[in-house]
Amino acid sequence: MKQDEAGTPYYVFPNFVFPIGETLSSKIEEMSRIVFKKAIVIDSLQNKEFLNKEALDGILAISLKKSEIELHMEVSVWRAIGRHNLSITASFLDPKLNTVWNTEVAVEGKGLDFVTSRVEHEWWMTTGPKFGPAVDEAIEKLTYELAQKLIASKEISEIKR
Repeated sequence: MKQDEAGTPYYVFPNFVFPIGETLSSKIEEMSRIVFKKAIVIDSLQNKEFLNKEALDGILAISLKKSEIELHMEVSVWRAIGRHNLSITASFLDPKLNTVWNTEVAVEGKGLDFVTSRVEHEWWMTTGPKFGPAVDEAIEKLTYELAQKLIASKEISEIKR
């Protein structure tokens, strides 16, 4: 996560954890069930026993490339713009794990929130901004763009027939 305050350089908080994995994977799973007739979630391509047991037409493999959250503070008006830059690499493989199709999908989610503050016990208490809207928008955009690329792919449509 990066924080940008007016007139100051970026502040980087390397240990800030914002959990997106479960949300992202559930949205990709939901999209896959819409795009394909049948979708099965596999947690790892290393599970050869499961891959041999199931009669699969193809495998969609997703790997997270980048997830970067930025916060731009405008102190004069006490508002903040959150940005979430999210990118994945998607590969479509045949049942023998040969690559049929590769693509990269990168999106940016934005969210505007206000920062409020008050004095409590002689300390400034500041609340906000929320990162959630920027993260949710990025995930929504990413799954939409991935679905568009899957539908438009000639290689995948030939396998689906």
